[in-house]
Amino acid sequence: MRDDLEHAQDGGPAASDSALPGKRDIFYESTDGLRLYAADYGPEDAALTVLCMHGLTRNHKDFEPLIRQLDLPCRFVAVDVRGRGLSDRDPNRAYSPDVYVGDMVTLLNKLETSKVSLIGTSMGGLMAMIMSQAMKDRIQGIVLNDVGPAVNPAGVKRIAGYTSGVRSFPDWQAAADAIQSSQHTAFPDFTGTDWIAFARQTCRET
Repeated sequence: MRDDLEHAQDGGPAASDSALPGKRDIFYESTDGLRLYAADYGPEDAALTVLCMHGLTRNHKDFEPLIRQLDLPCRFVAVDVRGRGLSDRDPNRAYSPDVYVGDMVTLLNKLETSKVSLIGTSMGGLMAMIMSQAMKDRIQGIVLNDVGPAVNPAGVKRIAGYTSGVRSFPDWQAAADAIQSSQHTAFPDFTGTDWIAFARQTCRET
């Protein structure tokens, strides 16, 4: 079993399929030729489209519980940025928020979406802030999660500590235990079941 915590450099598909009904797969090509992925939920002709952008080591599946809980008549598009989830790895390692934002523009153009609201977690929030300036007329609203205008150096150091390599585990419980050891302060109320679910969203079976 492979731990895909270092998605910034080495991507791979997430572990389990979505239980959400009506999920559609979107594959599109970036301007530099990568095959990128997004998951599409809800009515395609909805009045509101919400683009969901994940954190540094995450993938589109992080937003499925939120989409299920909101249960709104919106179109939710949750991305796997390059190098994560079902999106191609970049042989040139062009992994930066500016590049990711360019990919989001390509995706929105493919969807022919003139107006969009954004949900961004951590790195995805940085992307949302860049997009709010780069395409003001296109953005209807922004929700930021786990990010602000200033980056805490201690937080950056902590992230670097658990994204320093690719790890393997003998089973899902071992993967969950490893993730819990680095993430427990961020999710103090998680149960054992929550950590297993987190592991299945983060790792892929090989």
